[in-house]
Amino acid sequence: MTAPGPGGKVTPESNDRLAVIEAGLVTLAFFALVAFTQWVTFAVMGVGFVGREASFSEAVATLGISLVPSGAVIVLFAWVGGTRWGLGRRAVALLVFPLLGSAGRLAGLRLHWGEELSGLPAVAELANGLVAPLLALVIGLYYVDAQERARRIQRLIAQRELEAQRALGDLQAEELRVRQEVSHALHGRIQQRLVFIAARLAAIVPWAERDDDASKATELRELVEEVDELRETAVRELSHHLYPTGLDIGLHAAIQLYLARLPAAIAVTHEVSDAAAEVDDVTNPQLSTADRFLLVSVLEEGVTNAVKHGRATQVHVGLDLAEVEDAPALVVEVRDNGLTEVGSEISPLSSLARLRARMESRGGGLALVRSEHDDGATLRFWLPRPLTD
Repeated sequence: MTAPGPGGKVTPESNDRLAVIEAGLVTLAFFALVAFTQWVTFAVMGVGFVGREASFSEAVATLGISLVPSGAVIVLFAWVGGTRWGLGRRAVALLVFPLLGSAGRLAGLRLHWGEELSGLPAVAELANGLVAPLLALVIGLYYVDAQERARRIQRLIAQRELEAQRALGDLQAEELRVRQEVSHALHGRIQQRLVFIAARLAAIVPWAERDDDASKATELRELVEEVDELRETAVRELSHHLYPTGLDIGLHAAIQLYLARLPAAIAVTHEVSDAAAEVDDVTNPQLSTADRFLLVSVLEEGVTNAVKHGRATQVHVGLDLAEVEDAPALVVEVRDNGLTEVGSEISPLSSLARLRARMESRGGGLALVRSEHDDGATLRFWLPRPLTD
C-alpha cells in the first residue's frame, strides 16, 4: 500500500509513515488478543482486576483504554517523521513515546475504575503498559528499515542494469563503427587496388600475344578474370557481410538491396505495413543502426538457411508492427516453401541460435515455425518498439 505525501504525491517517506503505523497497529492487535484471552481466563477462574470480578464489558473497556494511547503514540511517532531519525534519536524516541502511551493507559485505567493506583502497583502498571507500544514501534521500524533496504537493492539492481545496457550499447556502436570502416576499406581501397591490378595484367596481354606466346597470354587473361571475379564477388560479399548495403538508409532499403542480390531462380516478394514504414522512416527513424544491423543479420541467415538447407524456391519477407507477448514490437517474418524435414529445429550451436540469444538480450525474440499442411517454414523475429500514434 502507498500513501500520498505533501501535495498528494506518493513518496518513500509517506510510505514509511504508513508502514510503521500498519506494522505497529497489527502488533497491538496481537497484544489485545493475548490480553483478551487472559481476561477470559480470569473470568473462568473468578479473578478480576484489582479485586473486582472480571466481565466481558470490563475486558473490552480495559483493552480499549490500553490500546488507544498506544495506537496514538505510534501515529504520533510516524507523523513527526520518526522513521527518518538516526539511531540516537530513535533510541530516545523508543523510551519517550512508549512511556507516553503507558502513562495515558494508566490515567485511563484510573478514570475507568475510579480507583487510585500509586506506589508499586502504579509502577507495575506503568511498566506493563510500556511493552505493547515499545514492541509495536520496534517491529514497525524494523519493517520500515527492511523496506528501505529492499528499495536500495532495487535501485542498485536498476542502476547496474542501466549501466550494463549502456555498456552493451557502446560496445555494439563500436562494433558497427569498426565494421563500417572495414567494409568501406574493402569496398573502396581494396577494390580499387584490384581494379588497378587487373588493368595492369590486361595491359600485359598484348605483349604476350606479340611475342607469339599463346600460353602466357591465356594465363594472363585467366588471371584478369580471377581478379575481377574476386573483386566482384568475394570482396563485395565480405564488405556486405561486415556492413550490409543500405543499412544507413533504413531497414527496408537494406532488405530490398539484399533480396535483389538473390538468384533469379528464387521468387522473392516482400511487404511492409504502414506502421512498420513509419518506424523505419528515414526522416524520423525510430530504429537505431544496431537494431537494423541485427534484424538484417537474422534475415540474411534465415533466407540462407531456407535456400541452402530447405532448397526453397519462394521467399516472402514481411515487416509489421504488432503485439508480441502483450508488448508492441517490430516483427519481421521470412516465409519459404523449403522442405519441412530439413532444419525443422534450431540447433543450440547454430548461427540462428546465437542470433536468437542476441535478439533476447535486446528484449526481442526469434521463433522458427514449420508448416503443418505443406512444405515451408516461417522464421519470425522481433524487437520491442513503442506503438506509433
